[in-house]
Amino acid sequence: MSDVSHEVGGDFTLDSGGNLVTVSGSSEGMQRILRRLCTNPDDYVWNSSYGAGLPAMIGDVGDVQNIQAIVSSQMALECDVDLSSSISVNVSEDEKGGFYCQIQYVSVADGGAQSVAVAV
Repeated sequence: MSDVSHEVGGDFTLDSGGNLVTVSGSSEGMQRILRRLCTNPDDYVWNSSYGAGLPAMIGDVGDVQNIQAIVSSQMALECDVDLSSSISVNVSEDEKGGFYCQIQYVSVADGGAQSVAVAV
């Protein structure tokens, strides 16, 4: 199955024929994960509980364990994440109080190891 390619924070892209670019497989899964992590609860009209809410945490006093727990629970809800394999969520804080989240998981689409990084 494929979906319209759209990376969080970016625009839709067109191919040389003027058609929307599509994405499938593990790349589609990665886009879905980033969309979930960067969507605030209540922002998705059709499912008010969808999203990790990482953007809403910007400016708040951060808590590494809380961010790690939220991201881990959201990863378990994504259909492209192989739940029979381990999911690694490593959250670190920089000297300015920002957080960086590195996620490693196995894609159901192709069985390959995937890595996603998100700044909080």
